[in-house]
Amino acid sequence: MRLIPNWRKVLLRAWSVRLGLIAGLFEGLNVVLQITVDRLPDVSLGLRLAAGGCACLALVSRFIAQPKTIGESHADH
Repeated sequence: MRLIPNWRKVLLRAWSVRLGLIAGLFEGLNVVLQITVDRLPDVSLGLRLAAGGCACLALVSRFIAQPKTIGESHADH
């Protein structure tokens, strides 16, 4: 397994990466709130739904063409 040549650009600009990171932040916030606050069922559910939604969007965005500014041309496919 090898990294793609423009992995730095992809890491900074691809929506799948951004949405994956946002999903991780929502999950992390949910864990912190569950540990520190006794009862937050509505907030916890909202954070879990937001994380799940972002994770689903990240998966979908992997199949949507990203701008050529990321560096991949149609000839690379």
